[in-house]
Amino acid sequence: NIEIIGYLHTSIFLIFSDVSQRISITYTDSLWPTLDRRQHLAYSKHFQCDCERCCDPTELGTYLSALKCMKCSVGYYLAQDPLSESSSWKCEACGSLAPSTLGLFL
Repeated sequence: NIEIIGYLHTSIFLIFSDVSQRISITYTDSLWPTLDRRQHLAYSKHFQCDCERCCDPTELGTYLSALKCMKCSVGYYLAQDPLSESSSWKCEACGSLAPSTLGLFL
């Protein structure tokens, strides 16, 4: 939890109730899939994001980068390594594999 206690011009003063928590700031569109967000950040901000959302194949349960499985039509293809552009993709339901180029179609 964060409590804003005041601000001066463009500075904001915050009190953290749990200093072990990480603060995240969004520099991209939140509705972009992981690879698009990471490419944008690498180009425009010169860093590779490794936040909790980028590291999670389901993007914290939003499934924005997932594609419907073509074999079972129940599950979704998820990147096995969401931080890699050449990651293989696997259906979370039936386990069928998709080509690593699948992420390019998002």
